[in-house]
Amino acid sequence: MNAPLRNALVMLPQPAAEPQPLLPGAVELLRITGEEWFPPFPGYRVVQLLENLLSIVKDKQIPMHTSKAAMRAFAELDVILRDAADLEDRKKDRTAPPSNAVRAKLYSLRKEFRRKTGRGYIDAENSEWHAMPMRIRMALLLLCGIDGDLDALAGRDFQAMPPPERKAIKTEVRLAKNHFAGVRALASVW
Repeated sequence: MNAPLRNALVMLPQPAAEPQPLLPGAVELLRITGEEWFPPFPGYRVVQLLENLLSIVKDKQIPMHTSKAAMRAFAELDVILRDAADLEDRKKDRTAPPSNAVRAKLYSLRKEFRRKTGRGYIDAENSEWHAMPMRIRMALLLLCGIDGDLDALAGRDFQAMPPPERKAIKTEVRLAKNHFAGVRALASVW
């Protein structure tokens, strides 16, 4: 048979064989090798291991289970498959970041919680300011000459007030402390 005829026979369409289902491990190996081809990725190492296994079978003509190199390659393939499965599980466990609406709601709730607990700023002045009853805070603001919505103004964090207001409040508290230090009879129950 001449060469052109032999080449023509090779190019004739061959009857298609029925596809055989792949084992799950083989599917995973194909996915790894298809997605990750470069040296730092496991797909590159899988290709190397598979090539080594093929060379053991072709070149040495020995059964696969008798070769120590083949057993080491199978063990390494097993480790790569387990790592890939763990990575997939970790990817599935990751939750999507909250949407902007959810973040805005969380921010407003956190701000309201801080306002209600009086712990917007963690310092002694703010703690003492919020430890006082609301009516005392409102009275202090009146003594300082601060007017407006006293309920809202007294509910603010001490550090959120402008510096002149803070200075006026501190002055009034020192003055009240000096005057009330000697008061005994007015503080008695009877």
